[in-house]
Amino acid sequence: MSWKTRHLHNIHRYVKEVNDNAWIVYDNAMISRHTSKPSQPHWEDGEGGFFTMDEAPSPKPPTQPLSDSCPFTDILKESYSGLGLYKVGNAHLHIVQNTGAQEHNTLKVVAERNYNFMVPTEYCHGVYGDGHLYYIAYSILPGKSIAEMWPKTKDDALKTKWTRQIADAYYELSKWRGDRELGDTSLSTPETLLKNFQDVNMDCSEIVFAHNKMMPLSFMVDGDQGLVGISIWYSAGFVPKGWIQTMSLANSFNESVAAIRDTWTEEECVDWSRRIDDGFEERGLNGHRWESWAHWQAKRVFTERK
Repeated sequence: MSWKTRHLHNIHRYVKEVNDNAWIVYDNAMISRHTSKPSQPHWEDGEGGFFTMDEAPSPKPPTQPLSDSCPFTDILKESYSGLGLYKVGNAHLHIVQNTGAQEHNTLKVVAERNYNFMVPTEYCHGVYGDGHLYYIAYSILPGKSIAEMWPKTKDDALKTKWTRQIADAYYELSKWRGDRELGDTSLSTPETLLKNFQDVNMDCSEIVFAHNKMMPLSFMVDGDQGLVGISIWYSAGFVPKGWIQTMSLANSFNESVAAIRDTWTEEECVDWSRRIDDGFEERGLNGHRWESWAHWQAKRVFTERK
């Protein structure tokens, strides 16, 4: 099955159409379209209407094949059962495992710190059904994503400007200090995270705040202005300072892989990773333990397969 076929298959698998104005998403959330402004939290559809999100009714209503009126676009192009990111009208609908800090809380506290980049504004959020998934609808930042703009931009100086601005933003975030590891806890408690960091000889003396989702879809840029905003904050939290560079060296694409597969060359991928790492080095976001982490990860995978 080609990735384009999987893209369409995934939307049909996780988005069920009740009628032309209602869809059940990931079994437990109902997205409804309205012609007049609802009293409950909502967002605009871009065509004069509005969307709301509620818990899906029980029992579930009958559904039909997705019609042309379906407003969902899979941003990741390979959203799956535990992670989805969709454009729905003038919002992004994000579905993640309900573990760790919920994204609306992170967006609120980051916005309150008044950094020189934008973060999305939450429209609504919810946890439905058995509670294992968290749903949030938030604003789409202005500009265009690095995922779209990188292969279109031949100006090396502009690319360097973007990546230096991203490194600057990560540096400013790292000035916020914590006393324990509270990053993406989807697989670990803070205590387990600390042990894992110690196992790879990570210096845990500086615990700093990090975005923890280095990938082209996270960053919005606007021409010569450069970085406009940062999105996708569900993994953000406090980690050892050296983890910022380590995680970027391990994977600077994350869930963006399918989104860039048809448009980025191998050389552009390498260039993106190199420029990001150069920016981190210039900002003192170094101290990585990439080799130790790779060895530890390989050992863990081997142990789990035995």
